[in-house]
Amino acid sequence: MIGEAIAYYKPSDSDTETPYNIIDDLNEDSIKLPINSLGSYDLRVKLSAGAVSDEEKIEFIVGKCATCEPPKVNTVEEVEYGQLVINYFADPVDLITLEYQIALDDEFTHIIYSKVGFYNNPSESIDMNDAKLPDGKLLYVRMRRYCKSKGIDVISVWSDVLEFKSGEWKDPLECYWLAPGDDVGTVMCNGGHGYSWKTRATCDTPVPKIGSTILLPNLVPALKENIRKFLIDADDKYKTRGLGYIRFVNVTPDIIYIIKKDTAEIEFTKEVDCTST
Repeated sequence: MIGEAIAYYKPSDSDTETPYNIIDDLNEDSIKLPINSLGSYDLRVKLSAGAVSDEEKIEFIVGKCATCEPPKVNTVEEVEYGQLVINYFADPVDLITLEYQIALDDEFTHIIYSKVGFYNNPSESIDMNDAKLPDGKLLYVRMRRYCKSKGIDVISVWSDVLEFKSGEWKDPLECYWLAPGDDVGTVMCNGGHGYSWKTRATCDTPVPKIGSTILLPNLVPALKENIRKFLIDADDKYKTRGLGYIRFVNVTPDIIYIIKKDTAEIEFTKEVDCTST
């Protein structure tokens, strides 16, 4: 015989559960919870009989007549080293925005990254470096929609959980850039009041040297087409002319590397004295 029956409910965006005793309602056709606000909720029902207990978890929406169906996460692909793409479908009707979460477990008790405020249907890019995702590890992703239906703001339940394996990435290095045709010298020591650009990059060898290829943080070559695609905050000159010169702040601070813009390879080197700047 069931001796204890408790319903724990909370808004989906909250960490605080409210307990509600339902032991006297178990023989009823339905149980009414004291919820007065529209929105998405998490419900956990725990039943106990002596030393034995069991519980079930569900999600539900108050105001379901204002529909907001969850998205469908199809795949997560590694398109380049360190660059992941979530492929999904979300009904654009009444859509306000979308949210996804990435966790170490399929119960989402250890969420390591989340994002809300995008609607790039049917895909969303994730830079593993920016998101600080571990490489080569099984992870879990889920997504939900924010809708305005019949004048009501509604959040959908979470989508089905998709398991995926993260890609690989390499820590980028602090550096200064100049574009082909720029004047080169001590202006690369401290940014030159915005003239040279302080950013992060790496290369395909343990240390930079002639013949090394300069790579963006997601490990694609630092070509102008990749700069346009992946470095949105880069100055227009790098997006149109490419990378011409680079100085790594901590690895080889006294060397400027001249870059072959068509291949992003180091072609020559030039010494610079930054000790007095």
